Amino acid sequence: MQRRHSTAWLVLSTAAVSGLRAPPLRMSAGPGYETDRFAGRYALGKNLPTVSTKQGMQFAWRGKDQPVRVLGGASSEVLGGKNLADVLRKGFEIEERAFHALERGEAAEPLSVHTSAGVPQALDDFLEALQPHLPQWAQTEDDWCVNLQAEGSSAVHAAIDMAIQATQPGADLTAPTARTRVACGASSYHGPASTSPGGGIPLGAAAKGLTHPVRYPVPSPFLRYREESDAEFHERLLAEYMEYLDTYEHELGVVLFEPQWGSSVASTPWPPQLLRAYVTEAKRRGLAVICDEVMCGLGRHGQDPRGATGCFLTECWDLRPDAVTFGKSIGGGAGHLLSGAILLTGASQLAQSSRTALQSHTYAGSSARALCNGAALLNRLTSLRTNVQAVEKAVKPTLDKLRHDSGGRVLTQGQGALWGGLFAHSDLAERTAANVALKKKCAERGVLPYFVPVGGFMLTPRYDDDPALLTSAVEDLAQCCLEVVEEMSWSTDDLLPLAKPAEVTITSTTTTTTSASEPIVQEALAELEKPCEHLSDRDRAIVQLNTAYYHRCPQAWSVAAKHARAASLEDEAIAALARGAAPPFAPTSRDAAVHASTVSLLRNRGLSRSESALALLGAEGVASLVQLVGRQASSALTLNVFDQTTEQPWEADAALLTDAELAALVAMAGAADDADVCLQHGCDMDEAILAEKEAAEVAPELY
Repeated sequence: MQRRHSTAWLVLSTAAVSGLRAPPLRMSAGPGYETDRFAGRYALGKNLPTVSTKQGMQFAWRGKDQPVRVLGGASSEVLGGKNLADVLRKGFEIEERAFHALERGEAAEPLSVHTSAGVPQALDDFLEALQPHLPQWAQTEDDWCVNLQAEGSSAVHAAIDMAIQATQPGADLTAPTARTRVACGASSYHGPASTSPGGGIPLGAAAKGLTHPVRYPVPSPFLRYREESDAEFHERLLAEYMEYLDTYEHELGVVLFEPQWGSSVASTPWPPQLLRAYVTEAKRRGLAVICDEVMCGLGRHGQDPRGATGCFLTECWDLRPDAVTFGKSIGGGAGHLLSGAILLTGASQLAQSSRTALQSHTYAGSSARALCNGAALLNRLTSLRTNVQAVEKAVKPTLDKLRHDSGGRVLTQGQGALWGGLFAHSDLAERTAANVALKKKCAERGVLPYFVPVGGFMLTPRYDDDPALLTSAVEDLAQCCLEVVEEMSWSTDDLLPLAKPAEVTITSTTTTTTSASEPIVQEALAELEKPCEHLSDRDRAIVQLNTAYYHRCPQAWSVAAKHARAASLEDEAIAALARGAAPPFAPTSRDAAVHASTVSLLRNRGLSRSESALALLGAEGVASLVQLVGRQASSALTLNVFDQTTEQPWEADAALLTDAELAALVAMAGAADDADVCLQHGCDMDEAILAEKEAAEVAPELY
């Protein structure tokens, strides 16, 4: 399979332009957004323009002649214009009355109440409006409660701690053997990657708290094999999921699902029957289940209700989890923040043991305006179903045509008012390069989808966006995508799904050489399986993965990946090593020392800096590491000579990189999140090409 490294490296070189050679900050005597003092979503100095006015999907950016058509900001808004005004009305009137009372020095209706001092009057209205939207079985059992937060990641944390407490009454959750770990999907996003479940580990695994380092398999296009039918794919995944639970259920307290992904897999919905099987198996084993619907809830999914209102996909697909989360535009999408976690069953357990959600803070559910907005939106939600259906009719035909016209180079998927497109190259660097080109073309056409770092886009229109304007904007986006894939010139052999990796065992081999070589192959395979004195299983796995990738040995990689997962090496680390990139190990950790020493031995045939390795591993450990690298390299070279397989199993592991993993990859060029937006800001392409050499020197592949 040929690789176009120059295109992929252009992404890193672009990052070098925007990060390593960024212009000086425009610091002045005064504070403010225009002086680059705002460290926000993007790297300092790379912020998007100020929005002066909004009308539906049309945003007026300061300094731009024409409005930009924004195709939804990750489910942050559901209504605009008069519809939004109607949702905001009651809260606005409360604030207006409070303002005049305060101005007169009189007692005023509270706009916010500290959580230790009471709750706003609007809370009653919100709870009354919420109840009809719960799954019918939860309403019938009447054993539910809700915790309120300000944003989605806090709602997820609240759901986790409530579900663990409710499903493990009386357990000592502080004991070393406590079942408190949280299982997340191989592709998932539940909040900022630094501390939230899912995503990557930019601050190390310890910052992720309860998140289990090993992820369960999910039905994403990154994990599917070529020539594999839907039924075969789902059967394999379910078997691997059950094996995952067999291995880790004694550590787990919660399994976390996204019924329809957001940015991590570009709006792909789970197959409902497979998701029900996953949920059922987890609950059969006594594990709590949470469905994170911050992105797809509030009817955005567009599926038919099953006994209630269809607010949650959980209800529509009869998933029956222990808890479900909501957030984003539940507060109206106008800046009044609100999110929450609903414990659908088990509230009585919390009450009997005098417990509540542990996740709380000053403004958790304390905004009167947000609660008023949420109640108003919930009360009119069923009437918006036809609007969501109209969004699907405006978007789906164009995206279906894009998938066809691109020859499968853009995978499109979605439902209701949540859609996405994914560049289908199996190499993340190629998808990233395509994303950079797409951002530039979209900027030229005045259309802005939500770009996802796995390589593609997400569309989350407002439910009442004008269908004709929406269709026109999506058509422009589709044309941009077609131009990108034409320029990229990808071969069909490079597209997802991935080729099935070679299966490796000691008792059999996939070698195509003569029978005389089989004893040699078997001896090499046996060497790969041997333990190593003075090194842990995790140490051995890091050495094996590096060595297998360095020599591009398929069988050695398959064995190494098996050992890595058995040793609980994080998927992010495996995926980084599968790209020849530096894994996100803490700089002073034993993992980092083992990795750096192995790389030095492979590249330099020696240890240029042995002090840290000696300090962390000891002399015997370093000696064992040197011997292990030698033995593993010998086996890999032997297998490369006597085994003619063309499979590249590391590609499947490399494809596991998601949102934060991509950020970590680009961060090797010193630019963090910059590559996500630099061309959209008019970064000059010639300058990017001239910087390619500089970027390669700063962030080369390790091998």
